[in-house]
Amino acid sequence: MTMKSIHAALTAALFLAFVAACNDGNHKVSPLDSGTSDDGGVDSGDTDTNEECEGVDFPVAGHPPLMMIVLDRSGSMGIDGTNAWPACVDAITASTAQMDNQIQFGLLLFPNEVGCHVNDEDPVVPIAPINAADIEVALTAGYPNGGGTPTAAALHKVYEYLVDIETESERFVILATDGAPNCSSDPTLSCATCVSTAYTCLTPLACLDDQNTYSKVIEYHDFWGVDTFVIGLGGVWDVWDEVLSTVASLGGTGDYYPAQTDEGPDQLVTALQEIAATTTECKFDVDWDSLDASASKDPAMVNLYVDGEVIPFSEDCANSSGWHWLDEDTIELCSQLCYNYRWGIVSEVYASFGCETILE
Repeated sequence: MTMKSIHAALTAALFLAFVAACNDGNHKVSPLDSGTSDDGGVDSGDTDTNEECEGVDFPVAGHPPLMMIVLDRSGSMGIDGTNAWPACVDAITASTAQMDNQIQFGLLLFPNEVGCHVNDEDPVVPIAPINAADIEVALTAGYPNGGGTPTAAALHKVYEYLVDIETESERFVILATDGAPNCSSDPTLSCATCVSTAYTCLTPLACLDDQNTYSKVIEYHDFWGVDTFVIGLGGVWDVWDEVLSTVASLGGTGDYYPAQTDEGPDQLVTALQEIAATTTECKFDVDWDSLDASASKDPAMVNLYVDGEVIPFSEDCANSSGWHWLDEDTIELCSQLCYNYRWGIVSEVYASFGCETILE
């Protein structure tokens, strides 16, 4: 064999060995040293320096708002043709599941019994993280009970519950109702407006309880900072537009959301999604103290993941799908990524420490 033949054989052998090594299933490619592939996913990038780099979990904590859904289950919610109750079950179940990571939900159904009763117990589903499954169970078991619409008493109940929770998160209420507040607490049973011709104005069920409702909303918005959103179900806005608008305005949320339910849950889903998007924050605190004492605690060694995908750092958010440091302890999502997070398109945010930050 000539020297030329030997050289050729050695070259071929080395090439085959290189190919085999590159195709070894145990070859490690760190996603923390990545670029973006043509199909929009994450590719391996240049792994010469970070191939063996493995970051450690690095806790980041948002401040998911507290959101209590106060749902009317008065007798009118079960009237044939309005489809209000089935639409509420479907819409609230879907929306809370979609935003379960971003918002801490709770649920109160009112009244608790036939008539005007709101009991002193905790809401049927107390506020908690990852709560959508419990809300679905409660809605499925619930039903319109033939009672009135004691809105003032129900709101007072949830306001007291919310302000008793120690939290750095903001507190919100969503009132979803198909009628004006009644069940007046006026002991004289005198009122200026009847809400229904089915009852005499000498009964609480017939007496519009708007002023009492307004006073509760004002008190807890102005002194406790609890904002109240209002969704008008069915065709309620045709008759009680001014009342619902006033509750929303006094509660700090502008105007109420009309949601026709006779053709299904779509309008209610949209209203709930819009409310969720306006209340969800895109800022996350980092826990430097969670790192080993010997770690450098260097911001340039932090990488952010959303739903398992590494997100590029963009100092001035020129990349709207990136992230940046708001201050030395706070990460903020850039505009497009924030939009996706607020609307539930993406949901899980976490970080890793120990490998150089992937840049835009």
